[in-house]
Amino acid sequence: MVGIFCCYENVKSSLTVMLQQSFMSFDSISVIVEKSRKEKRGEEETLKRSVYAISLVLLILTLAFQTGFAFAQWTEDDGTYENFGPRVDQLIYRSYPAGVDALMLGLEAGEVDFADWVTPSGYVDKWLTTAPWNDPDDPDFMKMVDFSDIGMRQFDLNHKERIGGGLSGTDPSTYPDWRSPTSYKGFRQALAHLANRTYYVTEILEGWAVEMWTPVLPWTFWFETACENAFPTSAALARGRLDSTGFTEGSTTNPVDPSYDNIRVYPSGHEKAGQDLDPLLFYIRSDDPFRYEAGVHMAGEMEKVGLPVDHKIGPSSYCYTPVFLHQDYHLYTGGWGLSIDPDYLYSIYGGPMINWPNYNWYNSTTYDAEAGDNLFYAITKEQAIAGCSAAQLIGWGLGGDVVNIPLWTGIALSTRRGYYNPAELLPDETTRRSICGHDR
Repeated sequence: MVGIFCCYENVKSSLTVMLQQSFMSFDSISVIVEKSRKEKRGEEETLKRSVYAISLVLLILTLAFQTGFAFAQWTEDDGTYENFGPRVDQLIYRSYPAGVDALMLGLEAGEVDFADWVTPSGYVDKWLTTAPWNDPDDPDFMKMVDFSDIGMRQFDLNHKERIGGGLSGTDPSTYPDWRSPTSYKGFRQALAHLANRTYYVTEILEGWAVEMWTPVLPWTFWFETACENAFPTSAALARGRLDSTGFTEGSTTNPVDPSYDNIRVYPSGHEKAGQDLDPLLFYIRSDDPFRYEAGVHMAGEMEKVGLPVDHKIGPSSYCYTPVFLHQDYHLYTGGWGLSIDPDYLYSIYGGPMINWPNYNWYNSTTYDAEAGDNLFYAITKEQAIAGCSAAQLIGWGLGGDVVNIPLWTGIALSTRRGYYNPAELLPDETTRRSICGHDR
């Protein structure tokens, strides 16, 4: 089975997850990402030819440099999923930069055959109760299937001592050139105590998610259970951690609400010891309603304990440069598409990956020894499991480094148009095409 992907930005991980759980099976799929709905068929075919050429190179490189999980215990695919269909030869990947609502309306209008995003509850209610979408005999029937995100939403934390500058150190920075609070381990631990996963899952996602404590999916045997609730939600514990790290309350009344803690000050030894904290740069994605609500809630909890926040709210395009390129941020409402096997603990957060994909700039040789040597480059399955467990304890366990703050992984419904013509037969009468919608 071969998949050929040509994707923009971070589309590939989401697409891979969707294909793994899709109602389709395939031997060879070319994926064409449409920039808009007005692209001509000729442009698609030109890109398709380019994809085949690029894919050959990628296949050779993949075979040549495959290193992770090389131990002999893994067995060949038994072909279980080959029996599912319909098969398609071409998958058009259509982007909806306007966000999830635009994607759902496109699905409803028949512009795409299925969406690689969880279906918001409002559309679930509408399509389950309203004709023609709830009529299995109608071509516009909306078929809903179980969907496991195999991904993570998290609060990313910037570990750089002096944030901004990018990899070169010369990129623009809007934060003053002195040590960042999020470079202090105790400060990050305090932030971890302020994240309220229960609220996010029950109130924001209405139960359509599972809490995460490390980047490892909690229902897999890879998850280190000792990390669960290592930093329980507690403003009192957060205050205690801030105090013990030197970020104590100052004398300045909190401008957000006088009843909140006074603005905290920089600790002893800092360039600005005893002076009020500068506002923390918190980039909050506005094009994902769940991340937006979680980010706004987290910012509010930070302000209550005396941490000033500069709310940087905008879509992915607004956050991209300061977060991923310049590292000019303290917190970010991030998200990753993951996999069942957690070798990504090294490929995302390993020291050699600093800047990208490790835009957290987390760098720990102790962590790298476990996530890298003992997990990513494991010789035996037992070594991989032990390395995975140790890496989680170092990064997210009790007293750990708090690489970032994992929040949830989605469990929800995904929707595709019903059983009628799920794979379009093109004029040549041999090529079947299906169209997948993406939210950005």
